[in-house]
Amino acid sequence: MVAHVYKQEVEKMDIEGRHEIASARFSAYLCHRISATNDEVNHAYATELDSHADLPVVGQGARVLEHTGRTVRVSGFSGELGSAIKVPVVHAAVAYDCEITGKTHILVIHNALYLRSMKANFIPPFMMRLAGLQVNECPKFLSIAPSIDDHSVYFPAADVRFPFQIEGIVSYLSTRIPSDQELRDYAGE
Repeated sequence: MVAHVYKQEVEKMDIEGRHEIASARFSAYLCHRISATNDEVNHAYATELDSHADLPVVGQGARVLEHTGRTVRVSGFSGELGSAIKVPVVHAAVAYDCEITGKTHILVIHNALYLRSMKANFIPPFMMRLAGLQVNECPKFLSIAPSIDDHSVYFPAADVRFPFQIEGIVSYLSTRIPSDQELRDYAGE
């Protein structure tokens, strides 16, 4: 819906002049903020792509399935951020609700650092690729010939593709904590 509104405004801009540029950007921004506000009410979290990390990180927006009993010493990108902390390693799950099919998918994240205070989850794209997923991080608006493959992750084993959303320069999937019933249903598959 947001992309459709934005496209209509941009087409007007070409005919009516520069004033419409601000209108198009504002319309897209406003629709996005309304959507983000509704997501926050429904307890949606972002599972963001993080190309700077070497391990996934989960927090408030994931359901811990298992504590591995292992910990990792983690420090920031600069010594100025303080000393390293011990962080537990877990297997966790998030739920992704496909807006196109209406189907809920459970995504299991293995060997993730668990930082309970984190509001977003982070997944390194290279780890997704090592797991056999096809990750295309290029946003559609930067693609020369945009297609369904752009700005998405494809799961070959399940033959399913999820489109990424974008906030500024951060690509993400809107995910949530799976319910107990959804986890039982997933385990039964």
